[in-house]
This record gives sequence, C-alpha cells and structure tokens, in this order.
Amino acid sequence: MNSNKKIPILIIAPFFAPQSHAAMFRVHKLVKYLPQYGYKPIVVTTDINYNYNEDLNLLDELTEDVEIHRVRYIEPTIRGLRMALGGKDRTFKAMKKNIKMNSSNDSDSNRITKTSFLKKLKSDIQNFFKTIPDAYWTWVDPATKVSNELIKKHNIKLVYTTTNPDSVLKIGLNLKSKNAIKWISDFRDPLGYGERYNTHHKLIDENIKNLHLRSMNIADKITGLSSSYEQIFKDLYHIQSNKFQFIPTGIDDEYIDDTRLMDNEEKYLIFVGEFQEKYDDYIFKVLDNVVEKENIQFKIKIIGRKEINFKNISKYMDQYKYVNQAIEFIDHIPQLELYKEIKNAHSCILLTGGENFWWCNFAKMVDYIALQKYVISDVYESSEAKKELEKTGKGIFLTKNLDNDIKIVTDHMEKTIDDFQSENEYYKRYLSSSQVKSFVEVFDNLLGMNDDKK
Repeated sequence: MNSNKKIPILIIAPFFAPQSHAAMFRVHKLVKYLPQYGYKPIVVTTDINYNYNEDLNLLDELTEDVEIHRVRYIEPTIRGLRMALGGKDRTFKAMKKNIKMNSSNDSDSNRITKTSFLKKLKSDIQNFFKTIPDAYWTWVDPATKVSNELIKKHNIKLVYTTTNPDSVLKIGLNLKSKNAIKWISDFRDPLGYGERYNTHHKLIDENIKNLHLRSMNIADKITGLSSSYEQIFKDLYHIQSNKFQFIPTGIDDEYIDDTRLMDNEEKYLIFVGEFQEKYDDYIFKVLDNVVEKENIQFKIKIIGRKEINFKNISKYMDQYKYVNQAIEFIDHIPQLELYKEIKNAHSCILLTGGENFWWCNFAKMVDYIALQKYVISDVYESSEAKKELEKTGKGIFLTKNLDNDIKIVTDHMEKTIDDFQSENEYYKRYLSSSQVKSFVEVFDNLLGMNDDKK
C-alpha cells in the first residue's frame, strides 16, 4: 500500500466513542488501528447517545486519520420526541446522577410502582415503535443519505457495517444497491436466532427475517465475533462456508502494558458486565460453601451497570450470608481501570447457568482471555465459551455437582497469583492487533490487493 495516501473505508456504527458500551469496543479498536495498515476510516454514527455511559478518553485515542460524521438520530420514544422538540436532556448519562444506589428495600432499583392502564398503553405503543425492526429505524434514511454522499466524495469502495441493530443492514443494502462497493457485514450477535432476537410481532419478525436473508445473500463478506455464528447462519440463511469468517474481538494491546500486577494483599474474584435475569445463582452457592466450610476468605467485585447488577444479584443474597458480606458492586469504570482490576484479581467469574447464551463469545470473556486470567466458569457443556476457554488452558469449569465443585474452587483459591504465571499463546488471538490484522486481510482480499502482493 502507498502509506502517503490511505484507502478510504466507510464504517457504519450506531455505537461509537465516546460511548463506552461493550457493543462499541469492537469497532473502536478497528478504527483506531486501521490507519497503521494504510486505511482511512470514515465513520458514520449517531449524534445522540440515549442509553449508555461515556468516556471522552476513547475519542482522544483516535488519530487525525479518523473522520467522524454524526448523523441526526431521534429515538422513537416519548423521550426522543421531547428532546427533538427542545425538551430537557433525558439521556442516560444526564439522568444517571439522579439514580441513588443502595441496598435498602425502598431503593430506586427495587421500588415497585403501580402502573395505570394509560401508562401501560403508552408503554406498549412505545415498545412497538421501537421494534420496526428496532429503535434505530429512524436513523436509516439520514445515515444512508450521508453515506451515499461520502462514498461519492471519497470514491469509497469498501463499506463495513456492525450489527446489531438490524436497521444497519438496511443501510448496507441501500448503499450496495446504489454504489459499486464491497460490503463487509459484521455481526456481534446471531441475529434471527432464538427468542432473544424476536419482537413477538409476527409481521415484524417476518420482515426482519427477510432483511437478514437478503443481507446474508448480498453482503460480500460476513464476519462475526463467535465461531458458532457460522453454523447458525448456515442453518438459518444457507450461507456458503467461504462467506463467513470468525474474527474475535480483541482488547487494546496498548492497555496491556499499563495493567501490570500490583502489590495487593487483598484476594478477590471479579465479574464484569451485566448479570442477566436468566443467569442463575449456582456459583454463589458454591462460593458461599467455600467460605463457610473451607474458611477461605476473598472479596467478590461485580463491575458493570450497578443499577442492573444490584437488582438482579441482590435477590439471591439472603440465601448466601458469606457471599453477601464479600460482594461489592462497582459502577461502570473506564476501560483501562477495568483492565487493572481484572489483572490484579485472583481469578475471574463467567456464568450463564444452564444452556443460556451457549453461542456467545462474551465481551467479558474476551477481556479475561486477553489478560491471561484463570476463569471460574459456570457455562453450558458444549458452549462457545467453554470451547474457547479450553483452548487457553485457564478454564476452571463447574460440574453442577456441589461437593465436587466446592473442592474444585477450594483447590483453585488456595493458589496464589504467582502460581498462575504460565502462558498459553492462544491469548494473542484476543488482542486488538490480531483482530485488526484479520479484518485487514478481509479488506485486502475484497479489493484484490492480496493478489497484487503475490
């Protein structure tokens, strides 16, 4: 490549910096490092972040080669309409300061209010309009218009979209139909698979399925952050084997240099992310018994959306007095601080319980693997998570036999971090350097550049 003139690539990404939602980091690392490989990322994203925390440092990480276009997005809700008409800022980051988290029964996170018929009706109508096919449908036309202009202005031949939301696929289809481009459709979730990705409106679900089918057929390349997506997409959409490529999300190599082990006498386990309602409490039962019967002391740090994690975990805590005393809820923190917490933890926790999310390559697991941590795991036997953790040699897998699992965790917790300093090279696959190189290879192939290098 001619390093003096970078090849433009259009990146369609509703979630983008300074948003610090987990959905953003895959594309953030791609955009951050693409200029080193002779590409100029031109990002089209939303102008308003309604729902997530922000970290302005993420924008500072991007070089001047990155061009960002923020396109008007009105959330199809009462909140979105009010704000569009000049009403006060009701985004999550603006309202968060009013959220008071505590463990009392009458806290904001636990309070139950009676919902009138009119309130329920308003909620039902609002939820319906957020499923056509998702809350980003209002962004499709303005984003398509700006993207078409950018393609013509910069003579762009490559377009990368990140999904979900489904609406992004409409933009990809629009751009592909009007321009001579190569389209890379990247998936962070196996859209169309299972109840999780259904709206429960028959007509809407049928239209979404058709949207997925058209996109799978028309996109030039399909990539995904989990290898399980290939079989799911083959079953659902009959894609060809050579059309899909598994590219794991990677954590920033630069961050790893700043996450060295610190002198820390406190032994703690760490869980990162959101504790979903479908998760079960088995791991807490195991940990509680480890403390009670084996007298092994440790803290448990739960880092993520505090209002969600407190609500979904605290309902179990009356049963587990030792875990209840050990647990600490920590709200969202910047990524570098998070990695330091992970690096200095004794071990990490990954839990889904049962067959939940068997297909998922969790964002939290990516961090655990890349930082070479041991992971106490309550995951489905044939899950994507177990398969990937087995490759690292650092998975501590629960068996659902309580006595056996107490012994497994006890033996592991009796070890120190110094006992864990073995290295398995598989962790490198979960670095941003590996992620970006894999995408660059895809881009080069689509442009025929690899043929020129031979």
